[in-house]
Amino acid sequence: MWHPPSLTIIWPPFFRSDMTEEQLVVSTAALALKSSMITRRMALEKMRSIYPFENIETVLEQLDEEAEKVAEHSIESMLSKAMKTDENAQTEPARAEEDEEAPPSR
Repeated sequence: MWHPPSLTIIWPPFFRSDMTEEQLVVSTAALALKSSMITRRMALEKMRSIYPFENIETVLEQLDEEAEKVAEHSIESMLSKAMKTDENAQTEPARAEEDEEAPPSR
């Protein structure tokens, strides 16, 4: 049995939204996403008229890749800071020993 394809019509807005309206849409979508009221896909669909894209799957993949890069950079930064802190902690006792051995200056 033949079934007709499913079609979805997306009409553009009748009037172009101004900057304030766009900011409100983005803020509302971001807040709803942050509070887990909507999914990332729903937030992207809501903002599609402001940030046009063709394929939502591609955008979601790009967002995942960017999030992974940020996480990797964050981990590298934390490790770097931890290593610097460890190096400083190791050099501090050596400096204290040097100060104890040095004769008092007048």
